Formats: sequence, C-alpha cells, structure tokens
Amino acid sequence: MRPVVRVATAHCKPLWCMAMSNALSVNPISLNVVQESNASRRRAQLLFQQKTAKDKNDKKGKAKMKKGYILSIYRNSPEADKLAAYAPAAQAALQGAGGRFIARGTPVKTFENGLVERSVVIEFDSVEAAIAAFESPEYKAALALLGDVDRDVRVIEGA
Repeated sequence: MRPVVRVATAHCKPLWCMAMSNALSVNPISLNVVQESNASRRRAQLLFQQKTAKDKNDKKGKAKMKKGYILSIYRNSPEADKLAAYAPAAQAALQGAGGRFIARGTPVKTFENGLVERSVVIEFDSVEAAIAAFESPEYKAALALLGDVDRDVRVIEGA
C-alpha cells in the first residue's frame, strides 16, 4: 500500500507524493509544521480577502454618499443678547449631531443683491444627517432662544 505524503517545497506550495512506506521516511513532526504553516497561510489569506472586501465596500459606500450642508443666511440682524444665548446652544446641538462649522460671520463682499448679514455654513456626512440635525429636539430648543428672526436656511448636497 502506498501512503500519500504531503511535502512542502521551497516556495511553500504543497506537493503530493506517492511513496512506498519504506522508500520514503518522513518525520511526523516536520509534517505537523508543514500543516500548521499551510493553515496559517490559509488564515492569513482569508483575513486579507475579508479586509480587502471590507475596504472595497467602505470605498463604495463613501463614493455614493455625498456630504450635506446647512446654509443659513440671515435677512436681518438678530438681537445681540439673543444671538449670544443661541450661538453656543446651537453649536453644541449641531456639533453633537456630527456637524462641522465651515464658515460663519458676515460676508467680506457680496454680489447680485447679496445681503451683508450673518451667514453660516455647516458640513455633515450626508444630507440626511444635516436634515436630522436641523430637525432635532436639541437644535429646536436652541432655536427658541434666538426668537423671531428672518433668515434663509437651506440644506444642500455636496458636489
């Protein structure tokens, strides 16, 4: 009877040999090392494939999801004391929802009937996140501190 013996080559590729039991003497310890080495290589390949697939999925998801922006342009100046109460509360609510303040203040220059009034641009990871932040109870509570002010607020999708 000829036993099947697995022998590793220099390139760690398995080579199947048919050997007569007395023609080839194989140390069982070296076979265990080869089997463990092959199992380790298979585990490493599997982990690499899983990580590569995850990275591809992450890149696909990021490519599809565009950023969302809240643009707030005041049409008239709010009262200073109300703005002082509103601003920190609104900042905490919007940053807590994932917002990043890109710009805020009065315009340096305006064009085409632009108003020289306070403007704010806030970036979110998605349009949905921007809408959810604006409609959140935390932001609504902050907005109540601002009082009656006329402003143009929009949510737009990034390019």
